[in-house]
Amino acid sequence: MTKYNLKTIFQATILLGPIAFILINLIPEKSIPAGSEIDRLVVWKSKRELVAYSNGKVIKTYRISLGRNLRETTKHPKDSTTSLTKTQTVFVTKI
Repeated sequence: MTKYNLKTIFQATILLGPIAFILINLIPEKSIPAGSEIDRLVVWKSKRELVAYSNGKVIKTYRISLGRNLRETTKHPKDSTTSLTKTQTVFVTKI
């Protein structure tokens, strides 16, 4: 295995980092189908996902971030931690 010095690694990062960033941001994200209405959002904390449903079918899944203060369960109701064992369902109403 060849050893690379820090200068070579730094140069590669400086050169390839912006190229990778541009390519990742140019790939279009899959959009929600036209005419579909989202009627339910479910946050799966353990999977770190937000799932959008329309008429019981999954329309789109998003990756989410929950922050630093995570525990498997909360010690008491007001301890300001995010429990990973619970899910939260949000019903969307049309305005």
